[in-house]
Amino acid sequence: MALATSTLTPAAASKPSWNPLKFGSTDLPTGLLIMVKSLALVLLLTNHVRILPDPWLPFVPGVDLIPPVLFQRTLQTVFIVSALAVLFNRHVRLASLVLGSTMLLAVLSSKAYYGNNKTFCGLMFFLTGLSAPGTRPFVRWQLGITYFGAGLNKLLDTDWHSGVFFEIWAVDRLHHSWYIALDSMLPPLFLGRLVCWTTIMTELGVVPCIFIRRLYYWAICANILFQSSLLLFTGTTFTLFFYSMTAASLAFVNWPEGPLHVMYDTRRGLARRARRTSELLDIEGKFA
Repeated sequence: MALATSTLTPAAASKPSWNPLKFGSTDLPTGLLIMVKSLALVLLLTNHVRILPDPWLPFVPGVDLIPPVLFQRTLQTVFIVSALAVLFNRHVRLASLVLGSTMLLAVLSSKAYYGNNKTFCGLMFFLTGLSAPGTRPFVRWQLGITYFGAGLNKLLDTDWHSGVFFEIWAVDRLHHSWYIALDSMLPPLFLGRLVCWTTIMTELGVVPCIFIRRLYYWAICANILFQSSLLLFTGTTFTLFFYSMTAASLAFVNWPEGPLHVMYDTRRGLARRARRTSELLDIEGKFA
């Protein structure tokens, strides 16, 4: 117990660590910090910086008057610096705000770069940067708005009602052999309608789970399973959409504070070996 207490003293964790696997002593809750770190790592590993645009067909008039090379290089530099700052615990709230602003500015500067996935990912960083103890759950609201907008859009589309949209997508675009084989054994458009209406009900059904605290568990499960199913069916992450949507689940997690007491049987060799392994993985000394 004394050892556990000593590893958690404020003096030992007064400053944020440069270790990217440590999450204590920053100005963000642990769940949100893991979320933005995961997304920052994805941006760096996928080399997203290479597709940041110069001003071309901007949404805001006048942005294209800025010298293109200067604009693009500045955007890329700020993007990389702020992503690394998030990873290495350097002013994480400010770095997250800057990284999100950089992505949103890129969206506004080029209609060619624009995509719902990039906008949503940029908003995850930006809204996390605005988050502080006692503030509104901006990230959770954004996820709820996204699901509601997606579900409502499909609900008002006749091609989704009839199943035509999914039929054309699965057969003519993706050429899914198992879908085509199963579809041939069922009445016309039956499978397409089933998948379309299941999608609509899932997207609209998850919305109340996002806004009601006691249903957070189901919001997390539905979000991860739905996005994973979409990834497996289409074989694509839709650039950043899969990563940012699944990572947003961490906004619903209340990370435990203080020492976590782990009970084990000292008579069992397997348990003793598991303890040693757990202690090696316990970088922040949270387990007693």
